[in-house]
Amino acid sequence: MTPEPLVEANVDLRDFVFMPLDVVRLRDSGLATKASGDAFRAAVLLWCAAWHQVPSSSLPDDDHELAKLAGYGRDVRGWKKVREAALHGFIKCSDGLLYHRVIAEKARDSWKAKQDQRARTAAATEARLAKQAAARAAEVARNAGLFDDQRNEGRDDQRNEHQGRGKGQGQGQGQGELRDNRSSLRSDADEVLPSAVKRFFEAYPKEDELDGVRRELKRHLAHGESLDDILAGAKRYAQEVSGKPADMMRSPVKWLRNGSWKSSKTKPEGPSAAIVRVDRDTPAGKAWETYEMAKTGRPVKWILANGPNGPGRHFATPWPPSSQEDAA
Repeated sequence: MTPEPLVEANVDLRDFVFMPLDVVRLRDSGLATKASGDAFRAAVLLWCAAWHQVPSSSLPDDDHELAKLAGYGRDVRGWKKVREAALHGFIKCSDGLLYHRVIAEKARDSWKAKQDQRARTAAATEARLAKQAAARAAEVARNAGLFDDQRNEGRDDQRNEHQGRGKGQGQGQGQGELRDNRSSLRSDADEVLPSAVKRFFEAYPKEDELDGVRRELKRHLAHGESLDDILAGAKRYAQEVSGKPADMMRSPVKWLRNGSWKSSKTKPEGPSAAIVRVDRDTPAGKAWETYEMAKTGRPVKWILANGPNGPGRHFATPWPPSSQEDAA
């Protein structure tokens, strides 16, 4: 009865450069003691060829192919003279291929080791990706201002439970409603965030730091701040800095982080609302220095520049209020 193949059909060891060699079995085998030098050489070449066949440890039962693999090229007649000795240890199986018993044993062991290594690598990769995903999620939660709230809620619950504090039905319901409200606010913030970012930059005079603006808006909306109030404040600030260069406007991220929309004042309308640059080394600049020192006790902070006009600063009017009438 023809035996079944000695290894599975998918055993592929072509990426295994080395083949295990059982030194004692080879030394004591009939091939080593009885075969001619040519037959021994052909046998070793066939072992090497079988190791990298698919399935591993197999050879085709075809003399033309075997002659080529054994180093005889097209000399099939020369191959047939050593065929019997060179194929020592090979048996023909039900799939029509020749398998070497010892090489098949080594192939099964190597294939198992390869599969085990693949499984370990896959598990390590999955664990690493899960850890990275958890770290990213925690970072997003921190940036959104949600992490501390959740952690503090958990600490409060644990502390109350440890101290044995009873919770009345009203108190429990109130805290549950508070948590539900927070969850609802966070969900709402996620839904309106893309539109909120777009509307914010339509109102704010400086379009920059998109990721930071998204993070700050999400944090404020999740804590119940009004988007309409934020946008109204952004429009007021745009009025305040109208005419100023972008590098003199506040960072939108810092503006949001500090809640500056709550303190932005509407810029007065009319001619006095114009923003003009005043150079330090001019009569108007001297007048502004005198005015600021008298009013605040501090000198004017001039913005250094490399241009032809030297240091300067933007003011609401060309002259300070006390000098504007004199200049007129």
